[in-house]
Amino acid sequence: MSRLFPYPVGPWLLMLLLVMGCGSDSITGNLPPVTGRLYSSTDPDQPVEGAEVTLITEGGEEYRAVTGPDGAFQFDQVPAEKYTLHIQPPPGGPLELEATELHIDDRNVRELVIGLKPKALEALVESLAIQPREVTLELRPDAPPIQFHVTIKGHNVDRLHPTWLVRGSIGTIDPHGRFTPQRVGRGKVIARLGQFQVEAIVRVIPALVTAGVAVRPTPAGSHAPQGLTTVRGYKITTGEDQGVKGRETGDRRPARKPRSPVRQKA
Repeated sequence: MSRLFPYPVGPWLLMLLLVMGCGSDSITGNLPPVTGRLYSSTDPDQPVEGAEVTLITEGGEEYRAVTGPDGAFQFDQVPAEKYTLHIQPPPGGPLELEATELHIDDRNVRELVIGLKPKALEALVESLAIQPREVTLELRPDAPPIQFHVTIKGHNVDRLHPTWLVRGSIGTIDPHGRFTPQRVGRGKVIARLGQFQVEAIVRVIPALVTAGVAVRPTPAGSHAPQGLTTVRGYKITTGEDQGVKGRETGDRRPARKPRSPVRQKA
C-alpha cells in the first residue's frame, strides 16, 4: 500500500496542514453576512420598507429577503464571489421608486446602503468626487463617525445621494455617508451613482493614543501637508492633496544637534 507522504508525518506538520487548509472563510463558515439598507436617494432619512431584494451569486445561488421598517435586509452564508442584487420597491405608497439592479464585482463588499431613485426624477450625472480620499482611524468605542462627502455634478442632481458600499467588512456606513469603524483592517468606502464610482481608502488600526482631540485642522506652518487633518493623532487626506503621504501632525521629533567638526592631529 502506498503512502500519501513518503516520510513519517509529525503532529506539528499535521497542525500546519490543517491551518493552511482551513484558513479561508469559505471553509470555516465564518463569512460575514451581506447586509444592506434601502432608502430614497432624494431623502437619506426615508427608508424603503417592504421592498423585495434578491441576491444572485456568480455561481447561480439565489437568496431573497424583504426589507423591514428601517429598510434593512441581510443574507447569511453568501459565498465569497461576485453577486448581483435585484431590488423591487413595494407597489403604491407615497414613494414611487425605480426598480434597481446592482452588480457587485468585488466579493469583499458585504455592506451596502442603496439609494433608490424616484421614477419622476430626471437626472443626468456627469461626474462624482469623494472627500476625504484616504483616512486612518483608531478603533475606539467612543470614536465619532467619520463623514464622507460626495460632490455630484450634472443636470438636476442637487437632491441626489449616492449608493454607499463598504469593502473589507471594516465598518458600517449610513445614507448620509457617516462611517463607523468596527474591525481592524484595511478596506474602502465606495460611492456609486449612475455609471460613476469613486473610492476612499480606509485603514482601521487598534487604539494606540490615550488622549487627543477628535478632529482638528493642520496648524499653519506645520511640517504636514496642508489639507491634512488628524483623527485622534492619525490622518485624513482630503481630495485637494490626494496622493500626498504626510506624516502625523502630532509628530514632534527633536531636532538633531549639529555635529562638531572633527579636528585632525597635526
